[in-house]
Amino acid sequence: IERGLTLRVLENTMRDNKRRKLTMRNVDKLLKLFCDDNFIANYWQRQPKVWTEAKNLFLKTADLAHFAKLIDRHWNLFPESMSFYRKGRQIDYESFQNVDNIGVDSWIELLRQHPVLVQRLYLSNEFFAQLSVLMQYHFGAFTPVSAYVSYGNTKGAKKHRDRGHIFVFQFQGSCKWTLHDKSSRKKIDEVVMKPGMLMYVPQGIYHRVERLSEFNLHVSVGLRYYHPQDEMKSMLNLPVFLPALPAEHRNLNIDKQSALL
Repeated sequence: IERGLTLRVLENTMRDNKRRKLTMRNVDKLLKLFCDDNFIANYWQRQPKVWTEAKNLFLKTADLAHFAKLIDRHWNLFPESMSFYRKGRQIDYESFQNVDNIGVDSWIELLRQHPVLVQRLYLSNEFFAQLSVLMQYHFGAFTPVSAYVSYGNTKGAKKHRDRGHIFVFQFQGSCKWTLHDKSSRKKIDEVVMKPGMLMYVPQGIYHRVERLSEFNLHVSVGLRYYHPQDEMKSMLNLPVFLPALPAEHRNLNIDKQSALL
């Protein structure tokens, strides 16, 4: 019995090590996409970008197929990380408990009534924990990670803009993103996100998400700078942003670069 248990532990350890190595490899490949000179020079802060051939880098590696386990874990261990949408408004866990005495006893009943937002996904998912830490290092920004789960006839957020840049990973179902410019008036694009697709949305771009399938699950990884000056400092000091600076400005001192930016 002891020998059998020892072998099982060794097998699980080897399996875990393989998964961790694969996770790290795929995280590195995603970072290369996000730090690519062409992407930084032509899309960063400027316009949305969609990758359609990145599914092998995250769809299976992130292991979100069992989304029920994910929500249940956060519901029981990190309830303060849960939020819900009601009539297009985001309501946090504590406030929701006191709204109209709904009396929902389980997350599955809640999901039938309201889209669920699982924040701080890095607390329970190794893939996004590694990705968020490395993106924070490369881009010099706070990196919130949230999963959006919706089902049935429920409606999510109204047209809005995020406080930071976001990278959207589509896992299950399909949804249509309608993107507007920073004035919120002019529609600039419509993107139908399907499983395995990845999209970058610059800070300040208004968007509305409409679910096209009965069930939808996508994850957003944000890059949030608390003040425009913080983003400017990162652009001046971090190598990843070099392609975003015009060639004639790269050799100027920081004071002159700051004035130009």
